[in-house]
Amino acid sequence: MSLLCDNKTTSCSDNCTFWDCKDFKPADYFMSGIKGMVKTIRYLRESRLEAGNNES
Repeated sequence: MSLLCDNKTTSCSDNCTFWDCKDFKPADYFMSGIKGMVKTIRYLRESRLEAGNNES
C-alpha cells in the first residue's frame, strides 16, 4: 500500500497500489517534479550570477 493511496481514501481501497488510484494522474505528478527541478536550477543559476557580480 502506498502513501499516495493512503491519502486518497475516497477513491482507493485499502489494498490499492500506486498506479491504482483513480485520482492519480501520472503526467501531472511527474511534471510537477520536473517543474520543481527547473525552479531549483533557475534559483541556483541566478544565485551564482549574483555572486559573480558581487565579486567584481
